[in-house]
Amino acid sequence: MSGNNESSKNSELESLIQSLEEYSKSKGIITAIVNPEVEEIINLTEDNLKSLNPEECLRKAFLLSGYCGYIQKIENKHRVKLRWCESMLSKMTVQYDHLFSQYMKWEQKLHTLALNDDFAKSVLNAKDVAFSNVTWIENKVRDMRRQVDALMELGRKRYS
Repeated sequence: MSGNNESSKNSELESLIQSLEEYSKSKGIITAIVNPEVEEIINLTEDNLKSLNPEECLRKAFLLSGYCGYIQKIENKHRVKLRWCESMLSKMTVQYDHLFSQYMKWEQKLHTLALNDDFAKSVLNAKDVAFSNVTWIENKVRDMRRQVDALMELGRKRYS
């Protein structure tokens, strides 16, 4: 593939991400911003938890919940990149189908494609990075949501 074509494909991805951002803004979808207090909440110790009153538990749960939305937005951007990479690789396997045997596995096709096309190699690398980021962030959001639930439950119990 030529350098111009690679550049247009990269700008296609950036355009897609930008249009999703604009769509979110046009629909009034607002997400939280980085809040330094959230780091403190994430790192609460057992002693810190014991000293929290019910209102503090619920307030911290609320702040952490908002931050989960912010992190979820970041995860969604990586998911968009991942899907774009997967789509590009699927299209490229059709273009280069003469390189593959009839019974070649999908992963083998991708690596064969990467060996024969520099752009495919960079897309495959970007796919791997996006997949790793999605996995890591997805797990982090899950863990933070569990912390929200625990803080909510603790706050409810202390009101009783």
